[in-house]
Amino acid sequence: MCIRDRYMGKVGLTEKDAIEHFGQKNVKVYRTRFVNLFYKVTTHQQPTLFKLVCKLPDEKVVGVHAIGRGVDEMIQGYSVALTAGATKKDYDNTLSIHPTSSEMFVTMGQYH
Repeated sequence: MCIRDRYMGKVGLTEKDAIEHFGQKNVKVYRTRFVNLFYKVTTHQQPTLFKLVCKLPDEKVVGVHAIGRGVDEMIQGYSVALTAGATKKDYDNTLSIHPTSSEMFVTMGQYH
């Protein structure tokens, strides 16, 4: 199920659910936080947050979560990728559209 709101989108497992299902040592989480370009020229610096929840060892993406301007327009595409069994490597090998917020999904590093 793909859940979306004007500034929120979620598909797949939450981090908590993935850990409960696969175990802590079998889950890797990637996160990023940034200010959307829409807000860069304003005094209101609204943050955007993205999270990829991956199952080890192949880093299959099992959850995609986003909060911020425009995520309602991009979450459906990530739903397709998740359903197709995409891995973090697939995301890393994807050519991103620049400058967009969604490019952050394919350029984010590991969060500890």
